[in-house]
Amino acid sequence: MKKQILVFSIFSAMLASGGMAQAGASNVAVLGTASQSSYYSGSHNFVAANAIDGNTDGASYNNSITHTMSGMGYLVGNGLEWWSDKLDQAYNVGNIVIWNRTDCCTGRLKNFTVSLFNQGALAWSGVYSAADGPLPSVSFAVGAIGDQVMVQLNQQNYLSLAEVQVFGTSAVPEPETYAMLLTGLGLMGFTLGRRKTS
Repeated sequence: MKKQILVFSIFSAMLASGGMAQAGASNVAVLGTASQSSYYSGSHNFVAANAIDGNTDGASYNNSITHTMSGMGYLVGNGLEWWSDKLDQAYNVGNIVIWNRTDCCTGRLKNFTVSLFNQGALAWSGVYSAADGPLPSVSFAVGAIGDQVMVQLNQQNYLSLAEVQVFGTSAVPEPETYAMLLTGLGLMGFTLGRRKTS
């Protein structure tokens, strides 16, 4: 009985340390590479990377927001503006937080879709639809694995984002996690084998 308890304790500790829970999740969006459908009037002050610079300031005059044109988003052929962040690897994503522009035009972000892709396949999506855009932010509970985040308007308009935060943990267990897994399974097998022969 004591051996079974020991095995269970080891296995539980292994799961807790393997990055499978959202405890200790960090904003992994800042590790990615951002792009967007177009740039407002050719301006390079409102680049896609502004939404992953760690700054949630939504005032355009502080040069920390993104800004597209309207009706130029041809990624999926519908002319709707989009913003995307290709993460540096796959993550267990717990939630995604979208921060809106705040100095004006908040209603431009009142109808949009947030999508999480994993190796090009849709893993999760959520829709924000309200009378006005989020002030200053809205959080989506995700609970899926993915390596790319996209924000796309559901109607023609300019797309401006102050920040996009993606909170998650690595979907690839660290080498020591594999070692703990093998050790835990080995101990479980050994214990079960001893029970059968006793």
